[in-house]
Amino acid sequence: MLCRLGRRAQTLAGQVPRAVIRRARGDGDVHEAGSRRGFDRHRRLARHGHGRGRPVTTYYDEVQELKQRYPDRRSAVLPALRLAQAKHGHLSTDALRECAEAIGTTPAYCEAVASFYDMFHLAPVGRHLVEVCTNISCALVGARQVLEAFEQELDVTAGETTEDGAVTLRPIECLGGCGWATIVAVDHGYRTHVQPDDVPGIVQELRDGD
Repeated sequence: MLCRLGRRAQTLAGQVPRAVIRRARGDGDVHEAGSRRGFDRHRRLARHGHGRGRPVTTYYDEVQELKQRYPDRRSAVLPALRLAQAKHGHLSTDALRECAEAIGTTPAYCEAVASFYDMFHLAPVGRHLVEVCTNISCALVGARQVLEAFEQELDVTAGETTEDGAVTLRPIECLGGCGWATIVAVDHGYRTHVQPDDVPGIVQELRDGD
């Protein structure tokens, strides 16, 4: 199985356990970072940003500007959905309707597109988002056990948000880091080579960050 992004990562002289890999803006590429532990809580990226706190002017006007870049106006639906999520926090019924009106299509079309991509949230998410890759490369090295460890530590089932609204946990099909399995997305950074024993420390960092 080809690693979708592995060919662009730097070759390391030796194994660096649990290195942090930050997501490059826009293309999802993976790069090794210098720090072996921790993640960047401040960098806000388009893919997994929850959409809160982004300055928004007039959504309709922004989408009209986006539409000028595409020969088919519906091709602007992805960036328009990102803007809607940034404004509303998730793609609620109202957000999908607003996006559809700005694009000139139907809410059903916008919802169909949004449901295809992991970066869009059709339901509210917590202040922190933890996503455990469960694709084949990660599954072979214990991704299911890692996911179960998060469920136990957070006292939720995958797909749920903690009662205090702090953390949403969900499995994800692929994070494009097959060479660093098991890989876990924590807010805006990747944790690599994650083992079940690492989970309590990751959760504690999230709690401390609040």
